[in-house]
Amino acid sequence: MKFLKLCQNELIKTMKKNSTKLMIILTIVAILGALGFASLIKFLNKVTEESIMYISNADTRIDDLKSQLAHDTTLSEQSKGYIQAEIDMYQLAKDNNIDMNNYYGYWKRSVLYSIEGKKQGLVDLKIQGANQTQINKIQSEINKLTEILSNDDYSEYIELQKQDLKQSLENKEITQKQYDIEIEVLDLTKKYEINKNGTLEDNWKNTVLNEIKVLKQNLLNGIDSNTGKVLTVEKQQKQQDAITLDLYRLENNIPTIDSMTDYRTIYDYMAIAFSSIFLAIMMIMITGSSISTEISKGTIKFWAITPNKRWKIMLSKIVSAVIILLIMTLIISVLSDIIGMIVYRDNPPQDYLYVKDGAVHSINHNLYTILYSLVNNIDILMFMLFALMLSTVTRSTATSVGISIATYVGSGTVMSIINAFVKMDFIKFIPFNNLGLVDKVFPNSISFMMMETASTMLNQVTVGFSLTVLAVCAVLMLVTMFDSFNKRDII
Repeated sequence: MKFLKLCQNELIKTMKKNSTKLMIILTIVAILGALGFASLIKFLNKVTEESIMYISNADTRIDDLKSQLAHDTTLSEQSKGYIQAEIDMYQLAKDNNIDMNNYYGYWKRSVLYSIEGKKQGLVDLKIQGANQTQINKIQSEINKLTEILSNDDYSEYIELQKQDLKQSLENKEITQKQYDIEIEVLDLTKKYEINKNGTLEDNWKNTVLNEIKVLKQNLLNGIDSNTGKVLTVEKQQKQQDAITLDLYRLENNIPTIDSMTDYRTIYDYMAIAFSSIFLAIMMIMITGSSISTEISKGTIKFWAITPNKRWKIMLSKIVSAVIILLIMTLIISVLSDIIGMIVYRDNPPQDYLYVKDGAVHSINHNLYTILYSLVNNIDILMFMLFALMLSTVTRSTATSVGISIATYVGSGTVMSIINAFVKMDFIKFIPFNNLGLVDKVFPNSISFMMMETASTMLNQVTVGFSLTVLAVCAVLMLVTMFDSFNKRDII
């Protein structure tokens, strides 16, 4: 009962501080900052989609190229042929109403460039004196592509790619298994009409398609293309699960956060990220000044004359700080969800997806938000203990808070540099290398390949290993602070 009273007093004392109130306000305001970030991404995407009219671009480019042909007397026959091929391409784009500024994998744009390349190839063949059969073959291919454009025949475009693959197989340029993978990717492309209309949505779908292709090739070769190492049974299962999840995303039109197309998901992710920064700074300030401030002000003397043991006083400060952290986490999670539902009422939030036993399962969005925030708090908890330890040992608020915040802000960058240049095994035992557990516990928020690349750069370790290292560090910090607080004179 006395211990609960100690915790209650600590909570009241902490919440009365103006600095605490200010940081709570900033933490909540950070959610609005996330809303602004999502709105900025939406605006930039809209600007990108509303590109300059292709017709004026095509006309200008055609005029420039024709002027070059007419006035540049230094051009070789080959250069003239190449320029004429480019003119024909832009004219074809204009005639078929094709936007050359569309950078979303638009299939018609790909066909145009293919036609240009084949026409330039014709120029080379004629200069080299190729026979008419070769020339007719290339011209026939150009005519076929032009016809596909004129008929707006997306399906025939896919079939033409399949024919090219078949030819490569017959020429033994690819193996049967490679052919099967490429055909499967083309079938997925056709099924989900990827690149058909050239929209922003095609960006993430192309990324998913490419990931499926790479992962299937990895499983076929037994080698991880990212690391060059032989795939273990565990790695093979992870990559197979990633393929299963990617197919599910395509089927249900669910992008990953790194696609930057689902603005509600961007907001949800950034709301936690932004608010966590201010929450961490707030908790570091609370714990970093917890002991040192009381000693400098002399209020610690009141604790010394009470019957409470010193370890209970220290424990009450830790428990009260953890309670504040949990309460703030709950408030942020609920508030961010409410704001999200209001602002993105037409865009329902995504549940967290994961694969188990070969099937895709999900965690309710609201529960996932809370779980994600709690796991994210492990990092904050470690820096809280670090700040409290420094406060106890140095008895200086400026030192404990300053060092802790600087470490919190800069540790990630420093470890990235170290991991990039030092490849020794001992690196994984550095505590800062084991933070960021949330991305290991919930890896499917971003694409598998991006997560694997990040894990490789950050000296990949398992969740269990990281928890063990952090637990050892936490115990060492607790022992140090309790020992210092119990043995040193506080009066």
